[in-house]
Amino acid sequence: MIKRLVFFVLLISFAIPAQAQRKNRVGSGKTLGGFFFRKSRKEAKYFVALSYGLGQAHWKSQLGQAEIFDKFGSVIKSGDLDFKAQNDLNSFSLDASAPFGKIRLGIGIQFDYYFLDKLEITTPFATNIILYDESFRWDKFFVSAEIPFKYESDKSYSFSSKTHLGYFGYSYVDRFSLFGEEALAKTFWMATGIVADIKLYPHCYVFIFPNVEYKFYNNNKDEQPKNIVHKIFSYSCMAGIRIDVSKE
Repeated sequence: MIKRLVFFVLLISFAIPAQAQRKNRVGSGKTLGGFFFRKSRKEAKYFVALSYGLGQAHWKSQLGQAEIFDKFGSVIKSGDLDFKAQNDLNSFSLDASAPFGKIRLGIGIQFDYYFLDKLEITTPFATNIILYDESFRWDKFFVSAEIPFKYESDKSYSFSSKTHLGYFGYSYVDRFSLFGEEALAKTFWMATGIVADIKLYPHCYVFIFPNVEYKFYNNNKDEQPKNIVHKIFSYSCMAGIRIDVSKE
């Protein structure tokens, strides 16, 4: 599944330059950026971006009638459990976007690497901290919308608001007791933040994207009475390079 998604994003990334070149050959240097209006080439940027980021995540989770195992398969805790946790993360992202009206719409894929070391188990009577070393990867597919604060600008830098919306799965998990069956789980995530970029060379920009994110995970109903719910809030800062693939 993830290989197909990566292939799809790469296909879109290669299709955008072809579309950008075609539009620049049509009609006296003007580019049609959607159904709304025509705009000049300097505002019609077609971006392909690659970035890396660091951040931290905070969990608020429920494990209804579940069991938490250690790496050797022994049960650490069982029952109707609630827990909190926090962990460091790093991320890799690939996305492509094109102008539609005065916004840029895009598609992308992002991989978040999580590194858990302990869980804070809460009950009506006590709070216990247990050691739980687990690392895994969230595989996230998304669509994006980016709104420049000043669309028509001759400056070498710019600021935009950007939002991601999509779904996710997981890979490389050693102990599945935290997640249940991924295939039928309900997943949703969104992130929003500010993009700041600066032009280094013609068509070449470096950017940062500080953002906040929310993930929701709920395992499938066939696993009842287990009811696994994760609500994960995170903040991170992505930094990378994006290339405007259209012609001057």
